[in-house]
Amino acid sequence: MWFDRFPRRENRGMFRLCLVELMLSLVVLAGGIWCYRDTSDYCPYYSAVWTAIIYVLNAIVGSAAAKIGAPNLYMAHLVLSLISIMMCLVGGGLSARNWLLVGTYHHPRIDRDEAFCLLGQHDTSRISYIFSHLDKYDFAQCLWQLKVGVAVNSIQFVVSGLLILLNFLSTLLCLKRTCTRCF
Repeated sequence: MWFDRFPRRENRGMFRLCLVELMLSLVVLAGGIWCYRDTSDYCPYYSAVWTAIIYVLNAIVGSAAAKIGAPNLYMAHLVLSLISIMMCLVGGGLSARNWLLVGTYHHPRIDRDEAFCLLGQHDTSRISYIFSHLDKYDFAQCLWQLKVGVAVNSIQFVVSGLLILLNFLSTLLCLKRTCTRCF
């Protein structure tokens, strides 16, 4: 079967590692697209989309390197793994920032009067505004957008942490393959 043929026996672990990276990357990408389409205010920098594209590319190149065994593919996967680690740090930082700003009045794209369902702290003027404009807003839609935004940012933060570890392992495996080729 084509799935089990590897040029070196050790490449199976790298291939499986890249498949796990690909699955996690697709989860982040799907969440980012969902947040972009339905609740873009809660994902203002679209970090889940552009970071996940790098993760997917890295996983595909790593899978190809494990299957084919070419030194150039190992080097490409090594470089992409290091770039992915940096993207994980950036994406995780942005998602943590987005998560912390939900419910505050310092959010970059959500105005205080637009987020009808948010009440980050006791604010009498905000409460009176909500009660006076109760019929103008869709509370259920606002609450759904809030839930999706918080969920996507939370998932991106956790998966970024996992991908840092997996990409570090990929880096070590690529270094092992490329350094043994030199001797």
